[in-house]
Amino acid sequence: MASVTIARPASTEYAPFYGGYVNEVPEGDLLAHLERQGRETAALLRRITEAKSQHRYAPGKWTIREVVGHMIDAERVFAYRALSFARGEGAALPSFDENEWAATSNALPPSRSFSLINFPFPKCGASKSPTVAPTSAETSTRTPIK
Repeated sequence: MASVTIARPASTEYAPFYGGYVNEVPEGDLLAHLERQGRETAALLRRITEAKSQHRYAPGKWTIREVVGHMIDAERVFAYRALSFARGEGAALPSFDENEWAATSNALPPSRSFSLINFPFPKCGASKSPTVAPTSAETSTRTPIK
């Protein structure tokens, strides 16, 4: 199977809110960047101890554990959105308020070992992650945000 290469999207392909995030994406093959960052992120998170996972840099701020929970939530939400776009979903997609989700989340309770959390970041490469590796048919055309 031929390798799929995805470049950074044009500004017409995402909502202006996401411009700051998209501008942080390095030039080059997006899938290769995702694969590398997935491995690096998983390696970094595996080095965090149970005690450190409960750390907050200031009162009222998220713990490291809550930040990771947000990353997991966002991975799932954006994977679903990508699937919806790829399948031509016409219905409006639900919003995602990370603060409301964090306030009600028990996805990473202190009783669960931080080191055993199943991070969604690809450990074996993007080609083995269904949330990262689109098919060539799904990436052959792009549609601007309306």
